[in-house]
Order: sequence, then structure tokens, then C-alpha cells
Amino acid sequence: MRQLSKAVIIGVGLIGASIGAALKEKHRHIKVLGIGRTSANLDKALEKGAIDSVIPFSAEYLRDADVIVIATPIRKTAEYLKRLKDENIDKPIIMDVASSKNVVLSSAPENFVSVHPMAGSEKQGAINARADLFKNQPLIIIKDKVKPENIEFVKRFWEGLGSRIFEMTLEQHNRIVGLVSHLPHLLSYCVGSLLPDDEFNLIADIAGPGFFSFTRLGRSDARLWAEIFEDNSFELNNSADKVIAFLKNMKSKEDLSTILQSAQDKLKKVYEISENK
Repeated sequence: MRQLSKAVIIGVGLIGASIGAALKEKHRHIKVLGIGRTSANLDKALEKGAIDSVIPFSAEYLRDADVIVIATPIRKTAEYLKRLKDENIDKPIIMDVASSKNVVLSSAPENFVSVHPMAGSEKQGAINARADLFKNQPLIIIKDKVKPENIEFVKRFWEGLGSRIFEMTLEQHNRIVGLVSHLPHLLSYCVGSLLPDDEFNLIADIAGPGFFSFTRLGRSDARLWAEIFEDNSFELNNSADKVIAFLKNMKSKEDLSTILQSAQDKLKKVYEISENK
């Protein structure tokens, strides 16, 4: 694996700043440079030691980097990829960390590898960055049309941050992540939309841990998640149709216990596998 001496993080929010912090912890002599829009957030990333300095988006600073990580919302990621391609930034390995990949991959240069760290929080910004955010968490590499040597570099990069590596096709990623991540977020927003405006105080007083655990995801950045839902709309619509069918079966009250038991049995199998790893 090539030595890491210079990394550029484009977008130093929770994920981007956490990558920077983890790199600084793992590689003693690495230089991590940050690009971003909000001076307050960049200042916080500097204060936390997640980046060493702030730079503009310029080929002058990007050409000799070993790795460039784009940690911005989907549309912005696609824009940055196009700019990198137009500027012929072909030495560094370029990665994104977007949760959905269709628009992103349509803009990808040859030295690009798309990854998805299955780690995060409803909290936002560099202020909440953690060097251990990716430790023991899954990292998905989209393996479609990627050079083997670039996949190998990316594997070592993320293993160094503590991630567990999985390779998937784009189709498999969109389908599985749509089910285990995108749909739960959507349902959390759905429950939030049902809350009566005149009973917030009462709900806050009587709601138990189950409510707050389930709806925590709905506190995530709404604009970012709107882009994710739109980008992976095909798989999300398929899952939503199945949710609607499930609810219709519940509404009919025909053999309800059997329907719920079948769902519970599937969950038990996943939990058992997860707990035994």
C-alpha cells in the first residue's frame, strides 16, 4: 500500500472530521487538509485536531494528495467529482462516503472508489466528530468497475480506521442499505409527521424509551436525507410498497399474530447472527 502523507477531506462535518481525526490518530506524520463552506465548522475541525489546515478547492493543493475523501451530501459530491475529473486530478485515490450512489457513480473518474461507512449519528458537524466512529463498524465498498489495486488501497485505508470491510455491487448496496438504513429513517420521519401539534408537552412527558429510540433517526439532517431518498427512490419505493401491504394485512386483522410472529422470527435470526459475531 502506498504511504499516506497527505489527505484532503472535502466536507468536514461529522463523517469528514471523524475521518480526519482517525487518520491523525493512526498516521503520526500525515497532513490532513480540509475543504468546506462554513468557517465555524472548519474552525471547530481545526480546534479538535481533525484537520491541520483549511485549503480552497484548487488543483494546486489536490494533485499531490495521496487520498481525497468527499464527505458532502449527494448532489454536492457529484459536483465535486465532476470538477476533479475536469481538472484531471488522477494521482490520488478519490472516495465518497455518500449513503446512496446512483448520481455519484454517474460522475466518477477512473481513480474513484465509492464507499459507504455504516456509521454515523443523528448529530451533525465537526463538533461531534470522533476518531473511533468507524471502529468495528461496517464499511461497504462498491466494487463495480473498480481496479483491483484501488480496492486494495481502500480496504487497507478503512481497516486502518478500524472498519469491517464488505464488498458489494451497486444493486446489492442500494437494495440492502435501502432496507436497513433508508427505510428506518423514512419511517422515523413518518412517525414524526403524525405527532399532533397541540400535544408535544404531553407526548414528551409520557413517551417511553421505545419512542425515543425509534424516532432518533428522524432528528438527522432532513435536507441530506431528502437527497438520499430521492437518489435511492427505486429501492425505497419497493420497500414502502411492502410496508403498505404489511399495514393493510394488519388492518384486516386476519391472522394478525401469525403475521407478527413471522416478522419477529426474521428479526430474531438477524439479531442472533449479529450477537454471535
